[in-house]
Amino acid sequence: MKFTGLVQLFLSSHERNQSARNTIVFYRTQLRQLAVQLGAKVIDQIGPGDVLHALEASCAKRGSNSTRRARAIAVQQLQQFAVDNSLIVRPWLAKIPKPTGGHRTRIPTEEETKAILRGGSAAFRLIYEALRLSGARPNELCRATIADWDRPQGVILLREHKTARKSGKPRLIPVGKKLERLLQLAAGKRKEGPLFLTNRRTAWTVGNLSTQFTRIKKQAGISDELVLYSARHEAGTRFCKTHGILVASRLLGHSNITMTQRYVHTDVEALRAAQDGTAIG
Repeated sequence: MKFTGLVQLFLSSHERNQSARNTIVFYRTQLRQLAVQLGAKVIDQIGPGDVLHALEASCAKRGSNSTRRARAIAVQQLQQFAVDNSLIVRPWLAKIPKPTGGHRTRIPTEEETKAILRGGSAAFRLIYEALRLSGARPNELCRATIADWDRPQGVILLREHKTARKSGKPRLIPVGKKLERLLQLAAGKRKEGPLFLTNRRTAWTVGNLSTQFTRIKKQAGISDELVLYSARHEAGTRFCKTHGILVASRLLGHSNITMTQRYVHTDVEALRAAQDGTAIG
């Protein structure tokens, strides 16, 4: 069996197991890039050097740590699938190098946000502001359609999402007045299709949204520590601070508050205020 055949089996297994659509898209996208180097190779003849070369070559143009990490995760899961199903005797590479991804907990400063909005197109500003306001994951707003927006109920309803299998429930993104105005601008008079479109009137993907964010960030001289997902962390931190962790957890679409705890940032000033307000017997 060749590498491309293994990839197809791997993706088909995810479809049979009803994996989330964004999970399947992630693996398909990452493995497609690796197949440029490994596609014609017979899987039981692939060696460590082949895998390392493919990972390096596939990241030659977009060599960020996040991209390298994504490719490494994809090939790690693929080789584990091959081993588990007795398609290869042992993993191609015992330890696949996975660099640390972007710092998602990094919150942009006010000046950085202004620079990002100045550098982006009108289409980019709409979806970026919606991310900052709603706390939605980038893939959620990229995938959301006009049909998903239930205007009478004031929500965006996504049946396919990251925690769908765990929660068994659709993802509800509340639409307040500020977000509603952004959605109205984004949808315009259209009755169907994606909620947010690029300047070319095509649907956004996480890939091209991240590419534009990176380009704007570099032009503005902003540190690589800031990533697109920081918009969600910015919103989550604000939700925790103003409404508490339980409300924040529901707004962010977490299945429990364990994940939400990373958005709690108690600064020293808040601790001093709490101390002064505490009666000591």
